[in-house]
Amino acid sequence: MSIKDLRHLKQITSGRFGKIFEDTKNEEILYKIGAPEDREILRNQFFLLKSLDSPNFAKVYEWIENKEFCGYSIERIIWPQINIWGKDITREGGKKYEMVKSVLLNILDAIQYMHKKGVIHGDLKPSHIFVSKDGEIKIIDPGYDPDILTPAYAAPEALLGEVTESSDIYSIGIIFYEI
Repeated sequence: MSIKDLRHLKQITSGRFGKIFEDTKNEEILYKIGAPEDREILRNQFFLLKSLDSPNFAKVYEWIENKEFCGYSIERIIWPQINIWGKDITREGGKKYEMVKSVLLNILDAIQYMHKKGVIHGDLKPSHIFVSKDGEIKIIDPGYDPDILTPAYAAPEALLGEVTESSDIYSIGIIFYEI
């Protein structure tokens, strides 16, 4: 893929390590594109997601790289981030506890699956977890890297450069406390 091939892509947001583009020719796919110096982090995310064959993790399709940029194509998730979902569910009153409990269990199942595969997410935060109206979840951007750690959701040991499976559980606790 070249810069010329990106003409049908429209940037919708950006993060520390890449910009997210929507494909105007295929609304089911997004592209996460970064600079060549972001190659290692983006490639790690791509291959970790590729290895996680579960409906609870975003599907990735193709690794893209040339001299000007690198990145990958990923399924578009149209569900809200968990923090926005949490605000919406609060308005529903009595159903809140059961729905939050169901979503928490779905996330814990997904994290357990990931940990059994030998993967530690390392940067779980609301913008990496999406929730459907029915309580299904999708997780994006796995792979611990101290350069991309979000301190507000990081376990103390992660802030010191040591992540474990417990670090992910700590992050989930912070997220659910906020909900």
